[in-house]
Amino acid sequence: MARKKRTKRADGRFQESIQIGRDPETGKPIRKVFYGKTHAELDKKVSDFKAELAAGLKPNHITFSEYGLKWFDLTKQEKAANTKRMYENVLRNHTNIIGDMAVKDIRKSDILLQLNESAGHYPTQEFMLTTFTQIFDCAIDDEIILRNPTRNIKLPSEPPKQERRQLTRFELDCIAAADLTLEERCYISLLLYTGMRRGEVFALTKADVNLRRKQIQVNKAVKYYGSSTEISEPKSASGFRELPVLDALLPDLKQYMKSIDTEYLFVGKDGTKVKNDYETRVLWNSIYKKLNETAIERIKAGNGPDVINLLDPMQGISPHYFRHNFATTLYYAGVDVKDAARLLGHASVNMTLGIYTHLDKSRSHETTDKLNQFLSDQLPDQDNDSSSKTRSVIV
Repeated sequence: MARKKRTKRADGRFQESIQIGRDPETGKPIRKVFYGKTHAELDKKVSDFKAELAAGLKPNHITFSEYGLKWFDLTKQEKAANTKRMYENVLRNHTNIIGDMAVKDIRKSDILLQLNESAGHYPTQEFMLTTFTQIFDCAIDDEIILRNPTRNIKLPSEPPKQERRQLTRFELDCIAAADLTLEERCYISLLLYTGMRRGEVFALTKADVNLRRKQIQVNKAVKYYGSSTEISEPKSASGFRELPVLDALLPDLKQYMKSIDTEYLFVGKDGTKVKNDYETRVLWNSIYKKLNETAIERIKAGNGPDVINLLDPMQGISPHYFRHNFATTLYYAGVDVKDAARLLGHASVNMTLGIYTHLDKSRSHETTDKLNQFLSDQLPDQDNDSSSKTRSVIV
């Protein structure tokens, strides 16, 4: 057990940190910090802790950070890598208030203070509360505490998310007219005509594409964690799917596949591995710059909207807009919602319906026309039933 040099803080207290282990993922040291008004008080705290550590941590004195690491090691090792990283992020970066407190001493007010440290970041707060709740539930089972201090804690309502929208006719024209490289054109066409997620596109291999049968197999996705890259199976069974190569996509995809001799369709600088997160952003930034340049040229030539931001005429669209646009296209093309959910890889039809409910309601007149036509077909022909004064219609 390593000992760090003792220091004196600005508030007059003495501080000493002790390494109690190493993070199993990163290998970085895990330290516990002790404070004391005098050297004697600090010496006692350090020696008492060492004695407890040697005998095994006592439940009545174990801190939240210590217990949290133990809980993580025992319960989360079989989780997916991304899920594990989310738990680790909470335990490393979001326990500065409760981390050094004994589990038995933590109150609801302490949890609220910790959550408030991440105010404005709803997803982080939500996962923090989920993590804390699970840890305290485990502590109840271990008979360290009698009641979960996270009970009845409710987060403020999540702020409304900015809704994705369908690409405008002007934006689609700019995409078609932009001077893109073959790789850029293939990437944007795959997004536009398959509705695949960005990570699914970058995980495609030549073996996944059958041009003769005009089919694409989606069976994996690239996930990015900082500077690391991981290829894994889709998150759910619905992510495994077969997509048609539409006629609008076929020329770009066919030409691009003839031009490459790599396993993956989109590779990084080394020429073999998939693009890392930085390289995918470089690709998109290059595409977006060219789209904006094309848009500006068309606007100046009088071929664009009258009111638009010339600094960013493409209005900040991202790769995910293309997925939403594809979902919208399925809707307006009259594709059955179950088929649309399958093509989009949605785990539930409700996810697809959630997109559809936000679409343009201008088609409501079509529903009226259909109902009127249906009822009209049910009515007896007046010429053949002119004597009838009362008509009943069963729908």
